[in-house]
Amino acid sequence: MSIAAPSSQLLAKYAELFAPYALWVTGAPIADPWLLQWQAQAQKMHLWCQDWRVYQQWQQAGLADNVHFAATPPPALTANAGVLYWPKAREEGEYYLSLMARYLPKDAPLFIVGDNKGGINPAMKRLTAEGINLHKVASARRCSLYQITQGLAQLATQAPQETWSSWLYQNLHIHSLAGVFAHGHLDAGTELLLTTLAEHPKLEALRRGRKYRTFKGKEVDLGPLKVLDVGCGTGIISAALKQHQPLLEVSATDVSALALAASERTFAANQLDIQLYPADMYQGLPKQRFDLIVSNPPFHTGRSTDYQPALTLIEQAPAWLDAEGQILLVANRFLPWETALNQVCAQVTTLAHNAQFNVYLGRGIRRS
Repeated sequence: MSIAAPSSQLLAKYAELFAPYALWVTGAPIADPWLLQWQAQAQKMHLWCQDWRVYQQWQQAGLADNVHFAATPPPALTANAGVLYWPKAREEGEYYLSLMARYLPKDAPLFIVGDNKGGINPAMKRLTAEGINLHKVASARRCSLYQITQGLAQLATQAPQETWSSWLYQNLHIHSLAGVFAHGHLDAGTELLLTTLAEHPKLEALRRGRKYRTFKGKEVDLGPLKVLDVGCGTGIISAALKQHQPLLEVSATDVSALALAASERTFAANQLDIQLYPADMYQGLPKQRFDLIVSNPPFHTGRSTDYQPALTLIEQAPAWLDAEGQILLVANRFLPWETALNQVCAQVTTLAHNAQFNVYLGRGIRRS
């Protein structure tokens, strides 16, 4: 059994506060047993989650009717109190808070819990300065629990700042939602990867868009190259690939409902036909083979360093790549991805680098 997150342990300590209510919970942690236990006992909780892994856990627990995975709240919600797990990005927290205030009854209690190092206390001071009445219920396990005592109606009328952002990359319209990686700008790692994709001679076959093999002295067209963008975020990598070479068959995945919403808007704005899937690396993706897997993989879960998602991406790549498939990654230079790539690829090349990032290409996939 997983151990409850410190924020959930604080909620459990003050569970009597929530007992009378039908709760709406937003931003729940991954693999946290307390909410499932509370739901099993109280049977009056609805979860609006933005993480596909949390959604799957509730589905597997037989609670499909109590969980909603999307960038926006469920259209019909019967709740008379709310609990918000404050995220590490302030703009993301304000986005959730505004929507919860809009959907909850105007006199409903709204509790906010979060890690003290995750910015909850400065965020609550900001709300107080805006005229929202807050009561600090408790502080323990390096977390704080607040309750909004007055001002929910005011929050409901406020549009959160910087919720959606858009900008141009070359001639692509890129859209981002608060809480998505590198919200509002192009990060330096992805920029290096995009430049490499567009210019490096070893990726010329990718730029042709179709795969060919020589058979009896003739070049045979085997159809479009299939590319998978894992952890697509704003969708910028997929969009750049598809716009540069429309013949490519591009699929994109992310674990975040916010990222999927941002990618969907990016693809629509640029009229690009790209398949989009909610997935935890490969889990959730329809079984198929690709010619290239490309990613700027994460190495954080929330505020904590977490290498496992990227290691899973690399270790399981052979099951998803064609016989001559390749894997292309950008990463901070200190991360151990090159070592992991050497375990599954016969040849690993650093195609590009700068003071902070490396772009790796793995070829010659080893199959166990």
